[in-house]
Amino acid sequence: MYTKDWHLFGWISLGMGCIGLVICPFLPESARWLVSQGKCEEATKVLVKMAKENGKDGNKDIIGGDVKYLVDENKTVPKGSLRTIFSNGRLCFNFIMLTICISTSTFMLDMTYLNATHMGGYKFLNVIILFAAGFAGGSVGGLFMIVWAKMRRPLQQSGTNFFLLLFVHRLQDSLSL
Repeated sequence: MYTKDWHLFGWISLGMGCIGLVICPFLPESARWLVSQGKCEEATKVLVKMAKENGKDGNKDIIGGDVKYLVDENKTVPKGSLRTIFSNGRLCFNFIMLTICISTSTFMLDMTYLNATHMGGYKFLNVIILFAAGFAGGSVGGLFMIVWAKMRRPLQQSGTNFFLLLFVHRLQDSLSL
């Protein structure tokens, strides 16, 4: 049932991350996100398709008018940025607490992973190094997916998980000499 070789578990985990990246282009985009990006025609198509699937009247002119109104209304609202998070004290505190919670979750997962694999060397240093790799993998994956996927949520989450698993897998591969 158990294997002393952690490579199999690492490749299975990495494969699951790849599945998320493969299926994301086939997921429909959120009409709310399309409206927030000012993409009227695409949002109208999504809403008309949803109306038809729900058996409702999918009048493109009415829905398109509503979408244009929402886009115009959305343009008057100031856009948030990363600077906004750090300029507002409460948002900054929440962001830091969320980062600590995610890092702790990753840390616990990595500690369990290390205990299961019996990696050689100084075990506490291995835990800290692996935690750093997990944090770096999640951060780089998240930033890459924000830039590359233009904030498409499912793709961003799948990409973050993929890069996290890739970093952890590669680091563990290089540490086990």
